[in-house]
Amino acid sequence: MRELLAELQSTLKRELESMELLNLEGDFYDTVSARLAEVSARAEGAENEAVLASIELARETLKKLFLLRLVKGLYHVWLKGSLPAVSLPRQEASILNAVLSAMERIASEAGASTSEPPARAEPAAARRRAGTLSALALFKKSHARLILSDGKLLGPFAPGDLAVIPLRDARELERLGAADVVASIAVGSGVNTLKGEGTAAEGGDEVPQGG
Repeated sequence: MRELLAELQSTLKRELESMELLNLEGDFYDTVSARLAEVSARAEGAENEAVLASIELARETLKKLFLLRLVKGLYHVWLKGSLPAVSLPRQEASILNAVLSAMERIASEAGASTSEPPARAEPAAARRRAGTLSALALFKKSHARLILSDGKLLGPFAPGDLAVIPLRDARELERLGAADVVASIAVGSGVNTLKGEGTAAEGGDEVPQGG
């Protein structure tokens, strides 16, 4: 059980530290779920609290890994309009393909019926002010439901939860020690960037993504 938990935590750590979605075998979740089921079956009825706690922690780590990779995969779809060019577990590929199919249906239904004139280009100053809008926050402790600066309600949160929230809210939570900013999402005119936090340069390295 310790080996499986260590593997999951290491995989989650690598995913958190990388700006890109990493390769993962197509049967990854199936294999890990089977191993967890086997360990759980052996531990059934046992009074070894340490083993039971490790099983529960492994399950939570697996869920967080799945959600983190899904956020990164959806971000790639938003930027590129295609699946990431990496090996994906079948569950992730199924969800991302469904999103792509839904996007195509929506676009085809809109078709050529949109006869509105093109929107007036924003001034450069306005584009600069758009800047970084959101952030991927990793909660370090439990937190009650939040009223975000954009008026939305979100939460409550448990330690290890991930959320995409306005950057100003993420920074405030970081200042209070409630969460860490994993990455900031910048939206500009034609160019989008995902900015890692606490990397080589102060505030992280900014990696342009073609939009």
